[in-house]
Amino acid sequence: MIMKSDKKFKEIKTPVVRWLHFNKPKSADLDYLRNNFKFHPLDLEDCLSPTQRSKLDEYPEYLFMILTFPYYFRPEKEIRGSEVDFFIGPDYLISVSDGNLPPLNHFFEQCQLNEAFREKYLGEGPTQLLYALVNKLQHYCYPMLTHIDEDIESIEKIIFSGYEKKMVKEILEVKRNIVSFRRNLQAHKNVIHKLMSKKDKFFIPNAIAERHHENPHDYFRHSFAHQYAGFHLWHEHAHYAPGQPS
Repeated sequence: MIMKSDKKFKEIKTPVVRWLHFNKPKSADLDYLRNNFKFHPLDLEDCLSPTQRSKLDEYPEYLFMILTFPYYFRPEKEIRGSEVDFFIGPDYLISVSDGNLPPLNHFFEQCQLNEAFREKYLGEGPTQLLYALVNKLQHYCYPMLTHIDEDIESIEKIIFSGYEKKMVKEILEVKRNIVSFRRNLQAHKNVIHKLMSKKDKFFIPNAIAERHHENPHDYFRHSFAHQYAGFHLWHEHAHYAPGQPS
């Protein structure tokens, strides 16, 4: 097991995958990627100027994926979007974050410090690691739905008591958060579906898939299949908010 650290980025290296993680990078911080990988300049530009739009672009040597995740900005009681950029190659995964998603940095530290974590999540190539990252970030988002539910219930009680006019601000805040949550997650399904259709060489070696008694495409598809399960949660909220018909 080889691990290195750098002022510009953090890196974990195993025999089968390198994980480079950039947290709140500036232009100079990405010089390593410019000099050591043949990434499209526009992809690197996206890392510095968040697009807030989930997408997947395919190149001969790598995939570039952007996913946005909702997070709660407590000072404004507002759900906002945080972008994570991924460069996915046959033996590496590079993540670039704006620093607003604590689970991403925490997961990196766990893998860096704990050999069992490294073996579990970085032991079978970039597919396994990418799946774990997306899974953990999506699960980080879902408790926000519980808070939205609680806000809705609180507002409903006051509305039914005859004080609806006094709750206009709170109603608008809840609606805004529902829309923001939906906007940040709704594109995941299409992006991941597109990701699953890409060439197997980017994701998992045949030998590993055979060990799991699956071909590479099925291994990757099964790994991400249950990611779709959570979407009905925000979908229900997206069509209902206090103060409007359900």
